[in-house]
Amino acid sequence: MNEIKKSFCIDYFKFRVDGLIDIPKSQEEYINDSNGNIECDFSFINELCNILLIKPYQHYDNDPGWQGYKFFSIFDEDIAIFGGRKSEESEDNNIPRCFVELKGHALRMFELRCIDNGIDVFDQYKKLFDFCMKHTLGTSRRLEMKRIDCTCDDYSNLITIKELQDKLRNGFYTTSCRALKQSLNYGGVKTEEDKQEDMINEIITKGWTAYVGGRTSRQLCIYDKKAERETAGNEVLVDTWLRYEARFYSQNATIAFMNLYKNVFENSNKENFNKTIGALINQIIQFKEDNNAQKISQCHVLDWSKWTELLDPTDIDFNVQASKEKDISFTKKKIWLIKSPFMNLTLEFLCDIDFEYKDNSINFLVDPLYKIYEKHQEEFNDRFTKFIYGLLKKGKKKLDNQKLAIVNNLRKSKGLCYIRTLVDAQNIIDAYIGCYDELGITLSEEELEEEDESL
Repeated sequence: MNEIKKSFCIDYFKFRVDGLIDIPKSQEEYINDSNGNIECDFSFINELCNILLIKPYQHYDNDPGWQGYKFFSIFDEDIAIFGGRKSEESEDNNIPRCFVELKGHALRMFELRCIDNGIDVFDQYKKLFDFCMKHTLGTSRRLEMKRIDCTCDDYSNLITIKELQDKLRNGFYTTSCRALKQSLNYGGVKTEEDKQEDMINEIITKGWTAYVGGRTSRQLCIYDKKAERETAGNEVLVDTWLRYEARFYSQNATIAFMNLYKNVFENSNKENFNKTIGALINQIIQFKEDNNAQKISQCHVLDWSKWTELLDPTDIDFNVQASKEKDISFTKKKIWLIKSPFMNLTLEFLCDIDFEYKDNSINFLVDPLYKIYEKHQEEFNDRFTKFIYGLLKKGKKKLDNQKLAIVNNLRKSKGLCYIRTLVDAQNIIDAYIGCYDELGITLSEEELEEEDESL
C-alpha cells in the first residue's frame, strides 16, 4: 500500500483582548521602559513577542485612523496587532479592544524562526496556546478567540476531486451546515473550449473549490491548492495538492481552540495534533459510502473509508450553543425551572457579592446569609427562599473556569475585585450561605448528568 502523503497545520490564528496594547515605538523607548523611565506597560506585548520570536519594537505602523483603528502595527511581515476602534469597544465601561492576527504566511515564518533558532516548533506553539489560555481564564487582559483555520493537505491524491464532486452531487454526506456551493476558477478568462468542457463533462478539476458552511460560524473550504499557487505564479514541486481548510469564527473559534488546547497542547500530546485537526474538519462534514439511502437517512450510513483514512479523526466535543424553539409544555417548564436557574443565579451572586481579600482570607463587606437566617429565622424560613438556596448550592457544583472568567469580567465592570480561583468562588458561596444542606431542592445524579451543558 502506498504511503499517504499529507500534512496538518494551523493556518490562521486571531484573537481579541480587552484594553489597548502598549507597543514601543522604538528600541530606545523599549529600553527606557525596561529601566522604569517611562510609564508604559509593555508586559503583554513583550510576553507575546518573546513567544513569537520577534522584537516588540521592530514594526511599522499604518497612519492612525486607518480603517477606523487608533493604531495598526505590522510585525515580521504578516503579524498584525491593531485596535482601539470605537465600534469594537466592549459594553462594559467602553473598554477599548485590540486584535492580534497571524495569517498563514505569518505562522509559517514563525515556524521557520523556531527552526532557525533550534527551538521545537510544537513546544513554541504550546507556549502560544498557554499564553492565550491564561488570558482566556480571566486576567485584566480578557482574551477571546475570533478565528482559527486548521488545514489538511493531501499530496497523494488519495481522494480525487472527481470523487468529491460525485459525493456532493449524489448527497452522500452529512453536515449541520446549510450553505454548500461549488465553483470553478481558472485565474483568467475561460476559453470556449473550457466552457464546453465545463457544461458537458462537469468534471473539470483545475481551480475547483467547494464551500461547506458560512463565514460567520464555521466553514470548510476544499480546493485545488496546486492550481491556486500556479495561478499566482508560484512554482509547485508536487504533482497533486488538494487542501481541506476548516475555518472557525467567533464562538466556533473558541471551541476549536479549546479542543486543540485540551487534546494537544495542555499535556503536550504531539500525537493528537493531526488527529484533532482531522476531527475538527470531520465535524463540519462527513462523507459517506455510496448508498441508496435517502438524504434524511445518510447519518445511518457508514463513513467513507477514504475520508476516515485521510483525516484519522479522534473524538472531540464540539457543542455550539444555539437558539432552539422552546417547548412551552408544563413538563418542559418544570424541568427548566428546576435545572436551569441555579447556574445563572450562582453567576449573578458571584458578580455582585462585595468582599475583599485580607491577609489571603475572604472578608465580606455585607452580612453573610446565614447570619440573616439566625436573626430572622421565621422570615427566612420561607419555602421560596429555601428553593433559591438550593439552586445556589447546586450551581456551585457546576462552576468551571470558563464561567469564572465571565464573572470576573462583569466584576471588573462594577469595580469589584477579582475572584482569584475556582476554589475561592466555591468557598465564597459556602461562607456566605452557611452549611445547611438539608435546605432547598434536591436533584438526582441522573438529572444532574442530563442537564444541558450550556447552562
